[in-house]
Amino acid sequence: YNINLQAWSTNTIQTMCFIKREGHSYPLAEAGIWANAGRERRPIIHNDYQALEKRGNLPDGHVDIVRELVVPIIENDRVVAILGVGNKATPYTEADVETVQQFADSAWSNVVRKRAEELLQSNLDSLEHQVEERTRQLSESLTEVELLFNNSRVGMMELRNGRYLYRCNQRMADIL
Repeated sequence: YNINLQAWSTNTIQTMCFIKREGHSYPLAEAGIWANAGRERRPIIHNDYQALEKRGNLPDGHVDIVRELVVPIIENDRVVAILGVGNKATPYTEADVETVQQFADSAWSNVVRKRAEELLQSNLDSLEHQVEERTRQLSESLTEVELLFNNSRVGMMELRNGRYLYRCNQRMADIL
C-alpha cells in the first residue's frame, strides 16, 4: 500500500511546515510512526513525541512535533485515509480522539460526496456527448431520407391518421 499525502491546513503551510510537496506518495512501510494508526487500524496518541524510540526522522522543513493524535478513517473494513493533528498545547485525551474521529468521518463523507458528484458530472458529460452525437447521426439520416423522398423516380406520399395526405414528392404530384 502507498500513502498519498493530500492536504495540510492553511495555517500549517503558511506558518509552520515548509516541506517540499513533490513526490508525496510513498509506501506505507516507509511512513513514520504516525502511520501506525493505519497499520494498527486504531487512533494513536503520542503525547511525548520526542521520547518515542522509533519515531524516525522528519523530512526537512517539517515542523517539530511535540505531541500528535492520528486517526484512521476506515470504510468497508479498509483504511481509506489517516487524519493527524499535532502540537496541541495540552496532552491529547480520549475526548480529543472522539472529536477528531467525528471530524475525520465528516471530512471523509465530504470526500465521498465530492467524488460521487464528480463521477455523476463525468457520466452526465459523457451522456450529453452521446446524445449530441446520436442527434447528429439522426439529423444526417433524416437529411438522407428527405433527399431520397424528394428525388425518387417513384411517387411517394405520406398520410396522416391513415387517410389524410400530409405530403408527397414531386413524382407523386406529377402522377396525381
